[in-house]
Amino acid sequence: MKNILVEKGLVAKITINRPQKLNSLDMETLEELSTALKELETSDEVRVLVITGAGDKAFSAGFDLQANFDFSHAKMLWITSKGNEVFSQIEKFPKPVIAAINGYAFGGGCELALACDFRIMKRGAKIGLTEVSLGLIPGWGGTQRLPKIVGIAKAKEMIMLAKRITADEAEKIGLAKAVDPENFEKEVMDLAKQLAEMPPISLRAVKYAINFGSDLPSELGKFMEELAFGVATTTQDVAEGINAFFSKRKPEFKGR
Repeated sequence: MKNILVEKGLVAKITINRPQKLNSLDMETLEELSTALKELETSDEVRVLVITGAGDKAFSAGFDLQANFDFSHAKMLWITSKGNEVFSQIEKFPKPVIAAINGYAFGGGCELALACDFRIMKRGAKIGLTEVSLGLIPGWGGTQRLPKIVGIAKAKEMIMLAKRITADEAEKIGLAKAVDPENFEKEVMDLAKQLAEMPPISLRAVKYAINFGSDLPSELGKFMEELAFGVATTTQDVAEGINAFFSKRKPEFKGR
């Protein structure tokens, strides 16, 4: 891995390690992200994944325009397809994913954060889908994921005006939780540890039901929820949860 750092554990961590390029994303970095995600998703040790950027200036400034100067139609289709593939891996990742937004998150960097389940943003950082200011449009899922999080009207405003908003503004519209710099890492780890204590199979089922059931007609979405509920009831964790409730103790979920 040349462009990312991977830490395994109960709370795994992927750090985009290109601080000299504001952690921008080129094709090599996307390939490394894809490889790391495939490895971490099959690890029983990993309960939660945190994605962040190296240094204190940028989470990710987005697509690396300098490394990818060929704007031919075929090349751009290849780039957009790869980015969508990797970010869909995050959306489908079977464990909760937290975007720890420690600095600028523009364009593809914002789209990376949107693919995660939770976004915690350091005050002083800024976020936005800025592609229109370059004559482009978001190409890695931004036009689809942002409206689901902040609503269609606010998404149009942010994308069409290429707005760069602060952490506090992001919190007001429900895009991210704003945290003071001195509490940033603690806030990320506190959330990660809380999620790590929850039943893994139930988290996976509810993540899928929310992420993909919301795209379906209501009756089909509710049917997906019923199926996910049925999966949860077959686990050892549900018995542990109920026994712990009646015993007035903290449950110890095993992911079985």
